[in-house]
Amino acid sequence: MTSTQKIVRIALLSALSFVLMFFVHFPLPGFPTYLKYDPSEIPALIGTFSLGPMVGVVIQIVKNLLFLLSGRSEAGLVGVAANFTAGGSMVLVAGLVYQWRRTRGGAILALVAASLVTPIVMALANYHFFFPVYGIPKEAAAPLITSVVVPFNLIKTGMSSLGTFVLYKKTCKVLGLERDGLPSRVPVMERTGR
Repeated sequence: MTSTQKIVRIALLSALSFVLMFFVHFPLPGFPTYLKYDPSEIPALIGTFSLGPMVGVVIQIVKNLLFLLSGRSEAGLVGVAANFTAGGSMVLVAGLVYQWRRTRGGAILALVAASLVTPIVMALANYHFFFPVYGIPKEAAAPLITSVVVPFNLIKTGMSSLGTFVLYKKTCKVLGLERDGLPSRVPVMERTGR
């Protein structure tokens, strides 16, 4: 794949991620309505697995900048920063684990690890940065983190991981990220385990 082809695919995944964030979002039952799920991490995870972890981070940056510029962010710059923190940590962890083990099992391990690490990152980020910016005192932050932030992020990352697992192969074929039915970055021997 040439650098131009790679840039085009990153742009397509970034645009898809932005469109999903802009149009497909809904609150999850049992959580405050301002916390919404959107599947915009799925294209970033696909980019991460097929092109590397830094590509996933770039997709997250582009998506969030476009969303901020669109004027759609109800929480402004802070909301976009929180979304980038969550999505960026998810794709980075998933990508680093997958680079270590580029197999189907490695992909599952990467998604599970990312789904567990992201809620921890968001708990720390909310406690030390985002909640103070919103004026939430530290004594009120801990109960919110354990009852809302961690469970919401566990569900959100789990849904995005499942979506990525289901859609990865089909999306790679459409975007030309596969060769002979296998991800282009994954040697056949590693995929089959032989």
